[in-house]
Formats: sequence, structure tokens, C-alpha cells
Amino acid sequence: MADIEPFQACDQQLTGQKAVGVEEGTKAMDAGELEANLQDLSARLTRMGSRPQPKRRISIPKPGRETERPLGLSSFEDKSVERATRRVLAPLCEPRCEACR
Repeated sequence: MADIEPFQACDQQLTGQKAVGVEEGTKAMDAGELEANLQDLSARLTRMGSRPQPKRRISIPKPGRETERPLGLSSFEDKSVERATRRVLAPLCEPRCEACR
């Protein structure tokens, strides 16, 4: 059984109101099979068989300018992986970044 606790915590923190990625999946769509999906995700990450989805690209206007700023929107699954990775790496990297200030 793969460890899914970090992904469960991240899933709880992610709201269902965020913009969706390329696959246009939402938190509500994954809620029915959440534990099975998280088990599968953890297993794929463990064997390095998980690949991120392409990001959905949109452009938003820059305030006071005619140009637009590109944004890349991650899929819901990728957002969970990004957040879980941040939770692990932030305590390791933050002290080093603070020392450089």
C-alpha cells in the first residue's frame, strides 16, 4: 500500500474553484474515487511512471499595458503533486534562502 497521506492533505487544501488544466477535470469529478486515484498516483510516482499533463495556456491582460501575460494552468492531479512537493522541499530550502538575504 502506497503512502497517500501527503496527497490527501493537499487534496483537502485545494479548493474546487480553481481553474482546470488541459483535461478539464475538477475536484468534484475525482471525489468519488479519491482514494483509488491517490493510490494510483502514489504508485506511479514511486516507480517514476507519472508524467505531468500539458498545462492549459491562457493569457491575461497586464494592468496598464496592451500586452498580455501568459499563464499555465496545471491539471488537478498535477496541482496535488506540486503542493505535496512544496510541502517537502520548503522546510529544506527556506533556511538557505533566508541566509542569502
